[in-house]
Amino acid sequence: MLPPEAQKTFNNELDKGKDGIRNVVESLTSINVELAKASRIEDEELVQRQIMNAPGGTSAVNSSVKESMRAWFQKEFKAYLQKLEREMSSE
Repeated sequence: MLPPEAQKTFNNELDKGKDGIRNVVESLTSINVELAKASRIEDEELVQRQIMNAPGGTSAVNSSVKESMRAWFQKEFKAYLQKLEREMSSE
């Protein structure tokens, strides 16, 4: 689950139509855990070591993160459509 601000950003992209959807897809396809940052350098180093030592390494972790994000996008898109349906039926 992502923070509420991520949901707001996602919805704003969907409001842009095709260009926004392209932005969402681009963000999904550009995930690279090797570039992950943390607020503390110690945490960042720990996460990077765990990624490198994970079965399948960065490729497997990237795939797992992408799948989690894809599932989140699907859930949020469904909620977005339901909201639009409610708004349209009340007009």
